[in-house]
Amino acid sequence: MRSMTVMLSLAAVVAATAPADAQGRGRGKGSKEIPPGHRPPAGMCRIWIDGVPPGRQPAPTDCRTAVRNQPPNSRIIWGDNTGRNRNVVDDDRRDRRDGDRRDRDDRTRDRDDRTGSVDRDRYPSQLPAMTGAVLIRVGVRTTDVQNWLGTGTLRSENVDSNGDGVPEQATWYDGSGNVVQVWRDEDRDGRADSVDIYRNGRRVQVIR
Repeated sequence: MRSMTVMLSLAAVVAATAPADAQGRGRGKGSKEIPPGHRPPAGMCRIWIDGVPPGRQPAPTDCRTAVRNQPPNSRIIWGDNTGRNRNVVDDDRRDRRDGDRRDRDDRTRDRDDRTGSVDRDRYPSQLPAMTGAVLIRVGVRTTDVQNWLGTGTLRSENVDSNGDGVPEQATWYDGSGNVVQVWRDEDRDGRADSVDIYRNGRRVQVIR
């Protein structure tokens, strides 16, 4: 395990000096460091966080979701037959940058609604990936988590009935222990199908 940690740290240093559009994208030397049984299935991808034990890494997901939610100090491990290409990655990055800009503008409007109601336009148009509720436990805040929940202190309590590493429900609490949101993934595709918004302990809106 110590040698694996050292190798992952070295990989992070190498990745930091590589071109931005090439970091963590290859199936070459870096991909061989992944222990047997932890590579994603054909047609899927897996976020691999440097320094995190294999058993605590996020579960495999679709490649677009992986690219969109890749945190710092991580790589994307591509399964066979993913059909990946630079255009797909660049499109996702551009969409994410545009979405972040729109979301920042949305959050500046009507931040403290006195009536306690919630404006749907304050949240991203796409529902969040459930992997964010797993990554927050190892100190990684994904773009989805930041856009939906902000930058304050958070913790999640997850329900993962089949043990595949991707929860079907995530209940989010702020630093005071108050429920702020509940994410539910009913079709188990890795992305929430609904988000319950809470204010002062009361559910005020369901976003689908």
